[in-house]
Amino acid sequence: MANGRSFSSDDYTYNYKKATGLSNYPINVITEKSDSDNILETYSSMTNEVANQFKIILFTLILLAFIINVSVFLNMLRENDANFCIERLCGARQIDIDLEAFIPVFLVLLSADLLGFLILITFNELTISYLYVQFLIGIILIFTCTIVHFYMKKIQLVHYIGGKE
Repeated sequence: MANGRSFSSDDYTYNYKKATGLSNYPINVITEKSDSDNILETYSSMTNEVANQFKIILFTLILLAFIINVSVFLNMLRENDANFCIERLCGARQIDIDLEAFIPVFLVLLSADLLGFLILITFNELTISYLYVQFLIGIILIFTCTIVHFYMKKIQLVHYIGGKE
């Protein structure tokens, strides 16, 4: 009781947030007088928040893995442009050149997948989440091969025919 007025836990929380400037942010202030039901609700909301943060981190890692995968393979293709152009000049079909470019992509993703599988088997943790990983690897493989295909179709033979004039 202060100045003839009694304060509840909610009043304390409101005044604390207002005094510290935290009322603008979605922050829960837990006082020592909270009962067990509030503790369980708070724990549940914190667990949901951690799950949401984990999903954001997972999405960021998947996006980063895709970008790194594509950039590494496009760099490899740029280094071998001359070889692919010579093969095309010698009569290779687009599918032959695509397969030659897809094999490194497939081998890298397959080796990463096998490594993950061996780790999960070793720790006896093979669950449904492994199927999600398989699905994501398949999507990354399809998108990477699509980008590689369009890059290979875009190669200009003019730069490799003839000399400087």
